[in-house]
Formats: sequence, C-alpha cells, structure tokens
Amino acid sequence: PKDSLDWRMVSTISQLLNFKVEVLEPPDCQWGKQEENGSWTGVVAAVERGLADFSFNLLLTGQREEAIDFTVPYQDDPLTFCVSQPLPAPQWQSIFRPFPSFGLWALIFSTFFILGLT
Repeated sequence: PKDSLDWRMVSTISQLLNFKVEVLEPPDCQWGKQEENGSWTGVVAAVERGLADFSFNLLLTGQREEAIDFTVPYQDDPLTFCVSQPLPAPQWQSIFRPFPSFGLWALIFSTFFILGLT
C-alpha cells in the first residue's frame, strides 16, 4: 500500500528519524489467525515473534490484542499499528514506578534533605 495514510506516516517518520523501511509479506500470506495449539499465523505471528518490528492495516480483535500490542485507532477504520507485547519490568524497579518523573524524585529528595537540616 504505497499510497495510503499509513504508508505516508511511516515514510515521514522514517525520514525524520533516519531509518529505512522494508516491506515484507508473511510467508503464509495471512493476516493472522490463532491455531488450535495457540500459536499464530501470518502478520500477527511475525510481529509476536519479533520477525517484524510492526505492521499496519491490521484489524484489532480481542484475540490478537492478547498476542500483540495495538495503538489507539487513529482514523475511522478498525486497522491499527501493532507491536509485540512489552516484557514486564524487573521487580527491583517497583519502587520507582509510582513516580516516573525525575523532577518529582528531585523534589522528594530535596524535601528530605531540607527537613533533615531543620
């Protein structure tokens, strides 16, 4: 789909961020369906296994959303970008998760420092 909204977005982003886009078709020429054993075919399998970084023009379904991550739909169309599910964060990082902002941590430590001096 060389002349679509998705392709134009990917082309523009690739130019701005200086990376090359290679368009691949899955060997089985399928969008992706779940097999009886739980594995996926087609585009969903390629993204899930890391054989492709992303895909577009893929219909978001409940089953597919359990296997790969989707963006919020960005046009009046059920097709979205998708990526593999993120790995869980290490347990030792759990103390930092409630306050992800560096500025907030600086404020917390500054408060402890100032209160410690008084």
